[in-house]
Amino acid sequence: MKKELPNSACSRRRKSAAAEAAVGQAWRYTQNLERGPLVAFTLRDYAQLRPFVYHVTSPSSLPFIQHTRELWSARDLLREAGHSELVTVRRRGPVPITINGYTLVVRDQARLTPGSIELPETVSLSDFVEYLNRWVYFWPGDVHTPKGRAQHLVKSVRDAPIAVVRAPLVDLTAENPCACPHFAGCNSGATRHHPITGKARRDLSTHRQCASFEGGRADVVEVVFSGRVRLPGSTEISYSLLGPWTPLAFDVRPSTPPLN
Repeated sequence: MKKELPNSACSRRRKSAAAEAAVGQAWRYTQNLERGPLVAFTLRDYAQLRPFVYHVTSPSSLPFIQHTRELWSARDLLREAGHSELVTVRRRGPVPITINGYTLVVRDQARLTPGSIELPETVSLSDFVEYLNRWVYFWPGDVHTPKGRAQHLVKSVRDAPIAVVRAPLVDLTAENPCACPHFAGCNSGATRHHPITGKARRDLSTHRQCASFEGGRADVVEVVFSGRVRLPGSTEISYSLLGPWTPLAFDVRPSTPPLN
């Protein structure tokens, strides 16, 4: 006859099994990262799964975006505004800047927690901040909202005033034929200490091209472009990640005369 365990023993056994399963899952994930690409995919393949990409910015930055018809990386914005010294400094809060009469806000990096990052020995925090500032960031999704693991990020900006620029990925890449999109399987600028896997592992190759991405299409959390991205005519704007969406008008002039 099978001996029944007390409830407390059963509970401990279930918790132990759950912990072992979680450790095993984390170990398999680490092994996958070390082995390299799991599932190769092309940009066309990815655009079929995630046909739209979403970029979150400050509402005050919209006139500049509409005038230039471009999205700029934080590095390019800070340098153009005469604040090159900030390119390697973690932004604890939003940074207001002025470029040619336009007032913009460079979003903060408050969710980048220095104590929760595991970097290679040869990479400093300043190096990694500069690396993050090279890119223009998008969350992938469909015609309704960001999808996959990027979907939970909607909650992180729900209470903040935002402007959201979205475009079909196919149109965006066609408008930028010389730009190569890169992909990340994490929110690269947000780190936290995980109770099982420990610190968030980051390096200067966190974003990769689709041919060398470590995972499948559904594992992509961020799509990024280096430097500046020209927006296609199909670009839309909303003040919420959930819409409603209206076409983004271009060639908007500043409310004050440009600075000479």
